[in-house]
Amino acid sequence: MTLNSQPSTLNSQPSTLNSQHSTLNPQLSTPNSQLPPIHVVGYPADIGGANTELWHTLKLWRSRGLDVTLHAVNGAATHWRARCDAIGCRTAITALRNLSVPEAATVVAFCHQPFLREVARLQKHNRARVVHVPCMTYLFPEDRGQCDVYCFQSRFQMGLLAPQLEGLGVGPHRLRLVGGAFDAGEIPFRPRHRSRGDPFMVGRLSRPDGQKFRPNLWQVLGGIPNVRARVMGWTDSIAGRCGPPPTWAEVLPKNAEPVIDFLAGLHCMLQDGEALENRPRTGLEAMAAGVPIVAPDRGGWPEMVRHGVTGLLGRDPAELTAQAARLEADEPLRLFLARQARQAVEGPLTDPGLCWSRWRSVFES
Repeated sequence: MTLNSQPSTLNSQPSTLNSQHSTLNPQLSTPNSQLPPIHVVGYPADIGGANTELWHTLKLWRSRGLDVTLHAVNGAATHWRARCDAIGCRTAITALRNLSVPEAATVVAFCHQPFLREVARLQKHNRARVVHVPCMTYLFPEDRGQCDVYCFQSRFQMGLLAPQLEGLGVGPHRLRLVGGAFDAGEIPFRPRHRSRGDPFMVGRLSRPDGQKFRPNLWQVLGGIPNVRARVMGWTDSIAGRCGPPPTWAEVLPKNAEPVIDFLAGLHCMLQDGEALENRPRTGLEAMAAGVPIVAPDRGGWPEMVRHGVTGLLGRDPAELTAQAARLEADEPLRLFLARQARQAVEGPLTDPGLCWSRWRSVFES
């Protein structure tokens, strides 16, 4: 299950990660008595950028000794329950309408539309302090600025939503940039070898949301020499938007195979759609796996991808095609970008120390 009652159009995609590669060791942490226990409304899941970010954030918090209770208002899949138990999180399963937290608790929710209807009740009856982490570049209709703190993943997203929230009476002191926790160690670095003349495998990965796709998808991909394409997150409605796949393309439904395996079969990933992206988890996963990204030079992508260093950006669909064609023709460049991108997600782009210091500031304030 996802955290939202309706699909988000942004920053949400399939993700299946392998914790055995993790570089964090939450179970080795000692309790942090200086910070309050945290109550999270929601649960990690296989699909959804917010669900994936929640998992990585839980690992970060537990590695710093934070006491965490998860309120699985939509249930908890068995394998996710086992993983959360393993890092020391407690799980409570209850209906959202019956949700109750200890007096004066700190409550955190990631991109949780139904939860926004319960914020006033928790603040009034439990004196709860509520932190909401929106993951899109728009506000839910239920969000009327009632949360105590809003946390953002990218400067682009914060710049877009801050004026809207300030118009609802949310002062700047209630807006925080935290980035997004990401443990690159969960994804093995396996760039796919390619000899000159081999088919050039280009992938695309997202939820099956129409706004994630452009109608000219096959035209953009078809202009790449020697192209073969794999698209995961396909439905009949997407086919109605983009047209049926050509003979050189394979389309797969969402979560048809583990993301790690999907990425291992690609030479590059080209992500484009009509929606403005915030900090796409698919991008971080591809960069960790050794799959160079070709993405639009807009939204949150430029904060993630350094053009010509950790990936390639294009201003329009024609430029995206041309940038992917560069990778097809230049194997050393492709491998250079793969290595640089991995170093970025192991270091400054997802620095756990910086991310934790920002979260700590939220909890201490």
